[in-house]
Amino acid sequence: MERDVPKRKLKVLVDNPAMAFSHIQFVGRLADVLVEAGHEVHMLMLNVDPKFTNYSGTSKVKKIIRVDRPEDRNDVMNQMLDRKDPFAGVQNSLRGFSDFVDLQAGYCEDLVNNKALMTQLGAENYDVGITELYGPCSRAIFHHIGVKTSLGALAIHLYSGASAAFGIPGFSSYVPNMVWPNINGPNMNFWERAMNLFIDAHDIFNLRDYGQKLMQPLISKAFGADFPSLREITRNVSLVFINMQYIGRIVKSEAKPISHEIKSILDNSASGVVLLSFGSMTNTSKMSEHMKKSYLTAFAHFPTMILFGN
Repeated sequence: MERDVPKRKLKVLVDNPAMAFSHIQFVGRLADVLVEAGHEVHMLMLNVDPKFTNYSGTSKVKKIIRVDRPEDRNDVMNQMLDRKDPFAGVQNSLRGFSDFVDLQAGYCEDLVNNKALMTQLGAENYDVGITELYGPCSRAIFHHIGVKTSLGALAIHLYSGASAAFGIPGFSSYVPNMVWPNINGPNMNFWERAMNLFIDAHDIFNLRDYGQKLMQPLISKAFGADFPSLREITRNVSLVFINMQYIGRIVKSEAKPISHEIKSILDNSASGVVLLSFGSMTNTSKMSEHMKKSYLTAFAHFPTMILFGN
């Protein structure tokens, strides 16, 4: 049932790059909530990952602006994810985050140099812009096209890179860094805290600055040398929607029929079934045999049946 039309109907641009299933889903649901509240919502989707070209995460937004990447960059996402050993540990994790910043800079360049797109978006006179807080490019675009209010979103917790932009300090002694989180969290021992401090330092002095250094020149070249700094634009974000305390069913969608094989497993499991998945970006087929056997050995200690998904 549609909600009552608000006293002031806003025109909202939601930036939702087609890059990771859970993030597309979360931002798409935010867009649906705004539509249900009576606002006019448009969605901008850059096709970063070709396999999500036909998925938007929304069932209610009527206007979706799809933008393809240049042909020579169309497969960059797959190349980034196609690692020989994605479970190699901290070195692989650090390299992966650096590669992700490179990816962001690349698709930022695609967008800001698309003059026709910038003109089209500017002509809409949006009141509000919403984008996830993984890079500053979309907020710079909001500023350029005259969006009055910029909002942020995160499909995960408020990680240190995002909180630092708003002056919220991190605490290396008990808050694990997302780049290489420690399973012991607030109970880390001395050496674990020392490693977490090292990861925090690398994050602060390399990863965060690296993104700014890559994208600020691209944006200044496209929008003018007098364009505000990306840090200043980020600090002017008015509100952030964070999926910190998970809201059950927030991204619930209509269930599709399951295969006969899976249905048979579910029907014959007296103690229930647990699905373990590492998300759409992780290829579990590249796990080492030792790691796979470790998981299977652990699963054997549980009374429930466990489905191990890719």
